[in-house]
Amino acid sequence: AEAARAASARELERLKAEARGGGGGGFAWQFESNGSWHDFGMDAMEQVHAAYKDYLAGCGQAQLHVNSGGTTRLTDFEHMTQRNERTNVERPIRVILSKPQGWTLSVEDLLQQDGHFESVRVPELRADVVGAIQTLLRDTAHNSWGFQNSECHELAKAEVSSVDRIENFRLWRTYANKLAEIAEVTPASVQPAWTTYGTAQATVLAAQKRELLAGGKLSAAAEEVLAFHGTTEKIARLIAESGFDFRSARNGLYGLGTYLSTQSCKSHQYTKRGSPEEHTVILARVVLGRPYVTKSALGDTVRKPPDGHDSVIANPGQMAGHPNNHQEHQELVVFDNAQVFPCYVVRYTAPG
Repeated sequence: AEAARAASARELERLKAEARGGGGGGFAWQFESNGSWHDFGMDAMEQVHAAYKDYLAGCGQAQLHVNSGGTTRLTDFEHMTQRNERTNVERPIRVILSKPQGWTLSVEDLLQQDGHFESVRVPELRADVVGAIQTLLRDTAHNSWGFQNSECHELAKAEVSSVDRIENFRLWRTYANKLAEIAEVTPASVQPAWTTYGTAQATVLAAQKRELLAGGKLSAAAEEVLAFHGTTEKIARLIAESGFDFRSARNGLYGLGTYLSTQSCKSHQYTKRGSPEEHTVILARVVLGRPYVTKSALGDTVRKPPDGHDSVIANPGQMAGHPNNHQEHQELVVFDNAQVFPCYVVRYTAPG
């Protein structure tokens, strides 16, 4: 128990550091001295970062005089150096961003994103990642476990046609902050309720995490999971640009929130199922925190989880208030847009 608490504390500190960065916004400006990199003072960091963004946007100067700790230095963004105006000693500088492993857009590209889809998408060409997503589509559906369900059966031969990795730095900063916030208040003793249905499904997800997260990890402290959200290509692009927005979602049995599922066949229902055309789903990272595992429908007017909880989980089985008195798939519902980050926009075909 003591070791578990220590591990949880270490993870929490890591999440806080990643969310904040040296500048409180997922970034840090640093200078090199004697072969090591050191953070700017907070006052200088904010000033330099704002000026650098203006420079990248073409509306600012390439050089900036910065006074910090009584010393004035000339910061040169073109050469990424600082020169002490009294001693003329020059030192290299850099800016680093706290971002997920596997992202490939440059710092300059991330800081210049204008919110449009083309600025936040990166075609996913790594065969191991595309293969992992196709495995999830096929093996997390009911069909893989012997269910005789025509809609779920469509996923057995799903073929991924293209994948876009979403590298939206603004959305990631918001998500990372929420992740750290929830991890801090989630008791270490919380059991992963999301895994209570289907050890096969949990095993499939676990097997694909390394490829999908580029060697990174989901946060156990915040009950972070991977889940699907079925939609259309048009809406998927809007989500990649601006994030999930539960206010525009349909009313559901478990409240007015963003609905996701750990089972691809559930999300497939919200695409153009039964069509030979491409379908679109989003594979997202989701912070469940302290989930409320419901045994009954909550009604479509509910706008937040029960007190003391951060999300709602509806597991398959008997479900009071359900039109069929039975829940077929596992559904996850969150009521805070910051608790979901769209990792991939996935396009696939699913012959019936």
